[in-house]
Amino acid sequence: MEKIRIFLAIGLNDIPPISAWVKNLRQLHYGDQLKWTRPNQWHLTVKFIGSFSVEVLPVLTEQLRKAYENGNGGELVITGAGIFGPVRAPKVVWVGVEHASWLEEVNRIAEEVCVDFGVSESQRAFAPHLTLARVRKLKRPVKLLNEVEKHKGTVWHEESIKQVTLYKSDLTPDGPVYSVLEHFKLS
Repeated sequence: MEKIRIFLAIGLNDIPPISAWVKNLRQLHYGDQLKWTRPNQWHLTVKFIGSFSVEVLPVLTEQLRKAYENGNGGELVITGAGIFGPVRAPKVVWVGVEHASWLEEVNRIAEEVCVDFGVSESQRAFAPHLTLARVRKLKRPVKLLNEVEKHKGTVWHEESIKQVTLYKSDLTPDGPVYSVLEHFKLS
């Protein structure tokens, strides 16, 4: 049985203010200590599904389409910045999303549909964010932490969201490559 790695997300295009900030961060000369995400791959994960059967994929897709028919889109506000992991050893640099009940509902729908296909419910609370970089091993995180702190209150971008996307993720030595499998319209 052939399997592919998939996830549901809100696809985002390049966001110039964030791209400019990332360019500035890259000039702090971290070399290979950080693995930057490519702007053309930026997204907000709604639900990581993982390894999934290609044969069952059309059924999952149809169930998601039906479930999202009544789902609402809304205004997405990308704001702030932060890290995941301890301050002395950060793991991820991210920008966040202002709380939005419509986005929580999009996540809830994904969780409910996917559990019917044997996909485990997420154990962590839904915390939508845009990953900018994964930290491999940072020798001196102080500069990076100071830069992140400066942008805790920054409003980067606002956008009206009208769809959720099902992506395929192929892992390569240069990082993951995402391809669109399906779009699901939101009201």
